[in-house]
Amino acid sequence: MEETFASMTNSYQAVDGITLCFPNKVYAYGREFSNLDHIRKTYDEIIQRREGRSVFLPTTIMEGAFTRKPKDYILARAINSRNGQVATLYLFFSSDYLRKIIDNPSLRRGKTSYYLVAKNGRVVVSNRQSEIGHKIALPLKLGDMKSGEGSFFLKEEEAGEQMISYAKLSGTDWISLIADPREELRFGVRNLVKLALFFTLFYVFVMLIGNVAIYRFIIRPIRNLSNGMDDVGEGAFIEIPLPKTENELRKLTEHFNRMSGKIEELIRRVREEESSKNELRMKVLYMQIGPHFLYNTLSSLKWMAILNKQSGIRKMTDAIMKIMAGVTYDCEKDRLTIEKELALLESYITIQQVRFSTFQVAIDVPAELMQYKIDRFLLQPFVENSILHGFQGRKEAGEIRITMRQEREKFLQVDIYDNGRGIEQSELEESGERLQTENLEGRLRSKGCRSEKDRVGIRNVEERIHLHYGNEYGVVVENGMVTGVHVRLLLPLIKGEEG
Repeated sequence: MEETFASMTNSYQAVDGITLCFPNKVYAYGREFSNLDHIRKTYDEIIQRREGRSVFLPTTIMEGAFTRKPKDYILARAINSRNGQVATLYLFFSSDYLRKIIDNPSLRRGKTSYYLVAKNGRVVVSNRQSEIGHKIALPLKLGDMKSGEGSFFLKEEEAGEQMISYAKLSGTDWISLIADPREELRFGVRNLVKLALFFTLFYVFVMLIGNVAIYRFIIRPIRNLSNGMDDVGEGAFIEIPLPKTENELRKLTEHFNRMSGKIEELIRRVREEESSKNELRMKVLYMQIGPHFLYNTLSSLKWMAILNKQSGIRKMTDAIMKIMAGVTYDCEKDRLTIEKELALLESYITIQQVRFSTFQVAIDVPAELMQYKIDRFLLQPFVENSILHGFQGRKEAGEIRITMRQEREKFLQVDIYDNGRGIEQSELEESGERLQTENLEGRLRSKGCRSEKDRVGIRNVEERIHLHYGNEYGVVVENGMVTGVHVRLLLPLIKGEEG
């Protein structure tokens, strides 16, 4: 666009400058004029009423950062899209260029006067230099000239009787006038035809160049971009054809096409994720049928144990039922309150204490944290690791301590300590003192655990934390100060209503 306008201002002497005005930006090519704002305020309503058709504005003395102040006439046009006016284009044509043509010796004939007059009576071009830009000196009523062309006689005291010939220029509000003294009329017929033909051809030439350039390099790209935005708003992600010239509109179209492609890709991913979630929900519903039957069976066993006064079996069955209820009937909830999570953990500990009576668990959680939420079954894999593998082969009573506290307003820190056998020294030397969850898996492997299910729970915890909350959260494992293992979980602090 910049190259096109620069070429027009350099190739056509009549063009003083080209200005493209957007609501928040003005692009000027050729000369820049300081009184452009006054012109815009004065004629903006007139240009809008033309609804995209070109309109010639009266000759105006232009002001700029130079001593010369040319008299220019202006071709203006509103650039519209489907949603209304987008910009306004102004082409400034030098009145001196037309004056030089009118001053051509072939058109000079005695006292004949030539005028190109706007609708308001101001002279656009004349061979009488002093009258350009002012109201025409002839006592005429331009509104009485209803036909496209004609002539009449006008008698003045100073100039005598003159024949006024006029022709309205189609597509504009301009009128071409020739004032011939009666005695010189015989010389004016041919020149009138020449002048009318010249003005018509010049107007057609200017309109043709201006309209073709405006449509090709401005209107069509802006319209395509505007229509493309409407299509994207309706959900149709269609790539907009790029303008052929390297300009700002081409760059804007390229950026829009890239943005549209990214939005389409994101929508596709969201739809795929929603489809996967729906499939998962269906699987969960099917999976609930079997556990529900098992839950009812365990309930029957519990009451049989009560009737037979088997307190150990009753206690274990009751704990299993609580865990199954948490797994089966709350399965659509990704998170539970800390209070409910600890209740499930205590049920699991009860089951293990029936099997292994040589360990104790202490839980220290402030009351104000109980209604915050964490992921389901986040602590159980680490407690299980301590019971089954940390205390294995030890004669001393096992101890597990679980604490929670708030860190820096946004973090929840969970610490799990045990007094088990700790992590192998060789693994400490290879990886340093602070280890990740793979080291707990190593402790399992070193005791002969061959099944992947023995290790998947611990690895699953860290993967879930990273997947849900990002890499700034996670699990850190280290040997205790004296013995055992210290596991630290750093989680986001999530209020109950956010879960």
